[in-house]
Amino acid sequence: MSKITSYTRPAGAKEAVGVLARFKGRAVIFGGGTGLVKSLPSGVTAVADLKYAGLSYIKRDSKFLTIGACTTFTDLLQSPVIRNWAGGLVYEAAYRISSHLIRNMGTLGGNMVRPYPFNHFPVVLAALNASAVVARPGKTETVPVEKLFEKPYAEELGRKWVLVEFKIPAGTEKFSGVFDKVAKTESSWENIMLCAAVLEHKGGVCRSLRVALGAAVAKATVLPAAEAVLAGKKITAELACEAGGKAAAQAGQFNSLSAPAQYKKEIAPVVIRRCILAAAGQGAR
Repeated sequence: MSKITSYTRPAGAKEAVGVLARFKGRAVIFGGGTGLVKSLPSGVTAVADLKYAGLSYIKRDSKFLTIGACTTFTDLLQSPVIRNWAGGLVYEAAYRISSHLIRNMGTLGGNMVRPYPFNHFPVVLAALNASAVVARPGKTETVPVEKLFEKPYAEELGRKWVLVEFKIPAGTEKFSGVFDKVAKTESSWENIMLCAAVLEHKGGVCRSLRVALGAAVAKATVLPAAEAVLAGKKITAELACEAGGKAAAQAGQFNSLSAPAQYKKEIAPVVIRRCILAAAGQGAR
């Protein structure tokens, strides 16, 4: 059982990194707190509360849609920019997070810094080809969001390093995006499968496609095999079916969280195909 002896409110990401360094592994970052309050790591004696760190914002310019790490899901839902971005992909993923209370408290950064397989946004931001800005001792770096799911980021974020913001390429604004969630109930956190597809197409011909799968696999995974099937071709039900099958095969080993691995293996091609066709305007979202 941890005993908290220090509570600080850093004024920015750089100051927060300094707090983490000062306590040498005994401090954690507090954003929305929806996960941390349930599972405070053993040995932690200090908390750095990011509420006043200035990391809650949604900005856009000619290059990026930039979202601060402390932006809540409710903030996303209330943004006119988010509502229409990539066909409403980010909005849909935020809306389908478990409950109103969680959406009010939970933050985008928190959903990413501990990328449990069930979380919505690792899949969504990976499909949008987003980057993450990370503050480390003495420097700030920008990396593809997929890096956050691997070592050393998965181990150091929130303990030594701090997520600052996410950058989504401005070009994806007019793309067609679809988010699909397979779960026992709509409010379930323990999802069976998550899929996000971001498609650029003209006249029914695929120009680019990013498909990402989550919950059913160990970490959010981009599946380029889907684009390899469809790139430069007119999107049909038959090609979408082929793309779904090859992408599912590329996903590798399915886990047994929330449902049997064999079941996930069988439905993955269907879920991916459905997302592709919906993004192309040929099926229900």
